[in-house]
Amino acid sequence: MRRSLLVTALTLCAVLVTGCAGDPEPTDTAPSPTADAHAHEHFEDDYGPIPSPSWEDSDRAAAITAAETAMRAYARPTITQEEWWADMEPLLNQQASIDYAWVQPQSIPATKVTGPGSITDDESALVVFVDVPTDAGTYNIILNRDGAGEPWLVARFVPPETAGN
Repeated sequence: MRRSLLVTALTLCAVLVTGCAGDPEPTDTAPSPTADAHAHEHFEDDYGPIPSPSWEDSDRAAAITAAETAMRAYARPTITQEEWWADMEPLLNQQASIDYAWVQPQSIPATKVTGPGSITDDESALVVFVDVPTDAGTYNIILNRDGAGEPWLVARFVPPETAGN
């Protein structure tokens, strides 16, 4: 019953709105040739297909190198925040740049990387998880990239449970 009342009310509103609109002035609906060509050109230039990134051994090695480099820059609690941030910011994605902007390096328990990084999850060619051992335990570094040929950037440093965080 309610459904039929709702349908009737909606139909009545549609009829009233259409009836109140009146006769519109005729308009030229043919687009100008230059506007149409320009819109098509803009679409092709800016919105073409994005190439799928590869997931080769070289991509894995680049991810590990990026994680180790980032962890070395991160684990320096004896420097000033300004020095730390100047080295960290280029290694972070946009969200991580916001999240880590005010970290005080003195609060980081790790002081050095103690071994090579290793990938723990590589199911996506755009996101990878890399474990990097430090003197405070193994950190898990989450990295991502925007596409093929783009650099791996840190999204998150996940400290070990034993690091006191």
